[in-house]
Amino acid sequence: MAELDVKDKKIIHFLSLNARESDTRIAKEVELSRAAVNYRIKRLEKEGIIRKYISWINTFQLGYNNFHIYLKLRNFTLEKQNKIINIIKQNPNIKWLVTIGWPYDLFFVMSAKDLRDLDIKLKELYSNFEEDILGTKIFVVDSIIKDTPPFFPELIKNSKKHDIQPFDKETKLDKTDVEMLNFLSENARLNVVELAELLSKKNQSITPEAVSYRLKRMKRKGILKKYSADLDYRKLNFQWFMVIFKFNKVTEEFDKKIKSELHNRTRIHYIDKTMDHQIRFQILAKNLEEVNEELTFIRNLFEGYIEDYEVLPLFEQYILTTMPKAIYEDLLKESKE
Repeated sequence: MAELDVKDKKIIHFLSLNARESDTRIAKEVELSRAAVNYRIKRLEKEGIIRKYISWINTFQLGYNNFHIYLKLRNFTLEKQNKIINIIKQNPNIKWLVTIGWPYDLFFVMSAKDLRDLDIKLKELYSNFEEDILGTKIFVVDSIIKDTPPFFPELIKNSKKHDIQPFDKETKLDKTDVEMLNFLSENARLNVVELAELLSKKNQSITPEAVSYRLKRMKRKGILKKYSADLDYRKLNFQWFMVIFKFNKVTEEFDKKIKSELHNRTRIHYIDKTMDHQIRFQILAKNLEEVNEELTFIRNLFEGYIEDYEVLPLFEQYILTTMPKAIYEDLLKESKE
């Protein structure tokens, strides 16, 4: 496990809240010099604790749905899994790809405009390893109930509920917007001067002030949701689990209970609800005893509501992006029409 002092933890916390926070502002909050903060951030990056900085782009607002797909392999071997991982990594529609524990083997998020589009894209992807698929499960997220920084509960003052933005058919991006989102999707800490320079290489002449205006406009429209650090949980000695609960009913009172009772459960850093009213929790814990403590709390809290549940450990992350290549190319094409 990486040795972190309280200053490191605070820096990670602030970057998880807002990856575009300036070194100067973070330095003031953690009571260090700007140079010291910059040095610590670079060390965290070099050690792989911070993998990159993500701009969370609401592609739903741009006409794309996210389909969450669990994949179980037939006659599992590590060689077979690695072969399929490499195939999925090359697919231009993938947002997230991780290895996952029993009863599944892989989990990925695929972007598609609708179910028909998803069917076409999945058939094309699965044609490369169809004989190796034993089973799949597909979820569509209806709403995000909780989304908070995953570490250091003593630093978390409050959490917010993030609902999926309604699809606005009037949302239209020009080429500059699209290029800007693409750059930010891979590095949310690019400042407005750096963004302007990168855009100039794409033949987009723009001032830093204009970049700032466009960023604020896309944030206001709900296209840019937040900026955060992508962290390697294992290097901080955390075990990562996804828990899927199947409930026999989901009422308004039930929703209120989830929001109020689980708001301050700091090990549970993410909760969403699927279109078929299943609830998924992401838990970060130091050991299985802590995981069991959270499961026991949830099962006791919702006694009488739960039909079944699955506890799935998450392992290696291979892809995390909010602007897959296919969406980028589609938006570029649309911006020229």
